[in-house]
Amino acid sequence: WPDTMRILLTGYADVTSTVAAINEGEIYRYISKPWDDHEIVNTVSEALERQHLETENRRLTALTQAQNEELKSLNASLEEKVQARTQALEAANLEMRRAHQKIKDSLDYASLIQRAILPDRQLSATLGEHHFILWKPRDVVGGDFYVFRSEGEQYLLGVVDCAGHGVPGALMTMLARAALDQARVAAEALDDAHVARSPSRGGPSRAL
Repeated sequence: WPDTMRILLTGYADVTSTVAAINEGEIYRYISKPWDDHEIVNTVSEALERQHLETENRRLTALTQAQNEELKSLNASLEEKVQARTQALEAANLEMRRAHQKIKDSLDYASLIQRAILPDRQLSATLGEHHFILWKPRDVVGGDFYVFRSEGEQYLLGVVDCAGHGVPGALMTMLARAALDQARVAAEALDDAHVARSPSRGGPSRAL
């Protein structure tokens, strides 16, 4: 009954009774004698229209609340997915940075090893400050190197171009350097042509 539209038709004109009927009975309209049929019909029509509007308002309010709750749930789920995806990306980026740092550290250490076979000290001891060397591998390590040896007034200077760049080229330089050292030990004199020909017997190499 709370949703019922109540209209009071009464012959009482007592103000106290009227106020009590409105406040306690929660009536929609109070009509006292004398009344006419047209007024009653209009009052009933207005009451029904108001009841329909209130019912529709409650329906729309409930629908809006339900949609708001659904949106809140969707937003919370979406936020959780975004947060989880962000954490996964951050973890992947961290792993990539660690892997990149490991590779960089390995290349830096490989560069130190490769530079150790270069005769910078021998050149400085023989030529002093009146020389310069421009050796710039394409990557941190490279497939080219140079050699220098001296014995009395005899000198051996060579620039070696191995196949490949980067780590593969650097490995070739180590093999070529070992082959040149072995050829020199086997040679009776510092003959650059003899030394240059010796490694080529086991594989391609070029000394300039």
